Amino acid sequence: MNRAKRLIISLIVAFGLLLVVLVLQYQPKPALIQTAQQSAQQATAYPLPVRSPVPTIRPLPTVAPTLIVPTVPPTPTLPPSTPGPVIWLTYSDPDAGYTFLYPSDAHLGVSKDVDFRFKAVNLAFNLPQIHDYQGLSIRVLEKTPDTSVEQFLEQAYTQATGQPPPPDFRSSFQYGVVSGIQSVQTNQIPSNADYAIYVPNRGRVYRIALVHGLASLTSSPEAASLLNQIVQTFVLTP
Repeated sequence: MNRAKRLIISLIVAFGLLLVVLVLQYQPKPALIQTAQQSAQQATAYPLPVRSPVPTIRPLPTVAPTLIVPTVPPTPTLPPSTPGPVIWLTYSDPDAGYTFLYPSDAHLGVSKDVDFRFKAVNLAFNLPQIHDYQGLSIRVLEKTPDTSVEQFLEQAYTQATGQPPPPDFRSSFQYGVVSGIQSVQTNQIPSNADYAIYVPNRGRVYRIALVHGLASLTSSPEAASLLNQIVQTFVLTP
């Protein structure tokens, strides 16, 4: 019986202690519990700081890099070199009785042949584009005063070939005037000349021939043009 009472009392005490613990556990803490009104008052009293708007960063405009090139003074262009004017010189043979002009860049040679009474003149032209000999020769031949230049050429043909001239021999003659005298140009007399101009004057015939070297089959047009210029300056003297 006593044991039962003690057990009941123990249960009552234990239940009371449990109740006290539960009451203490669920009792609100004054420092932590706030009403909605207090929270609103606190929010009003302590407003949240207003953040300033974040400035918008605009990208800088893209600028192409400037290439700095050093200024170089222009190189002066020299004008192409041009040859100066060719000086013309004078050749005179008082003994043979003639004179003419020739370019100073040509090579003049004068020789005395035992077979001829007068000196022989050879003029080598200076033609930069032509490597073979190109030039003229002047021979002073003798004839009888009453022999025409055509007759003289027929005799020269026979002397060179040993045969009489063909019937059409004179058909190739080209006539012109040199130093005021009717002259004949022909290539019918065998020689190393492309052609020759024969200028008669009393008992003489002046033979002006266009000649070339062995490496060429004929004279160049430049050589023929230069010979014509020289012939225009050819003058017979007393």
